[in-house]
Amino acid sequence: MSFITCIFLFLLVCIGFFAFNKDGNFLGFTIYTAGGTSMSPTIENGDILLVRKDPEYKENDIIIYTNDEGMSICHRVIQKKTASYVTKGDNNNFIDGYDPTVDDINGKMVFNVINVKTLNKYKYWLMSLVVIIPIILYIINRCLNVRSDNN
Repeated sequence: MSFITCIFLFLLVCIGFFAFNKDGNFLGFTIYTAGGTSMSPTIENGDILLVRKDPEYKENDIIIYTNDEGMSICHRVIQKKTASYVTKGDNNNFIDGYDPTVDDINGKMVFNVINVKTLNKYKYWLMSLVVIIPIILYIINRCLNVRSDNN
């Protein structure tokens, strides 16, 4: 293994070690996997969401909260009350029966990291990259080794 590769791997391990805190957050963000179809088509079952805790939330924010049964729910804020929020799934015809408070809310969705629809659309292209990139890297490595052997 080359010196540059060792340095790169060392830096990658250091960043990973220091970027995650004891709660599993990464640089202040938490990663959630969406389950169900209540937020379709905005969020699909299996989407990976990047979530950040905020002191306050507003209408149209997509939040993840823990309801009174201990389940994590990912729904949109449709109304802000004095001490709580009214939420609803985009694909639901009804509002939620539980109004979460700030203490119940785990955070709001900042980014849909892996959108399942997009992933399915490009899955063959992505799978071919998994094969092609290592082959290209191998060829580059062999060319560099041949070149250094000739010098």
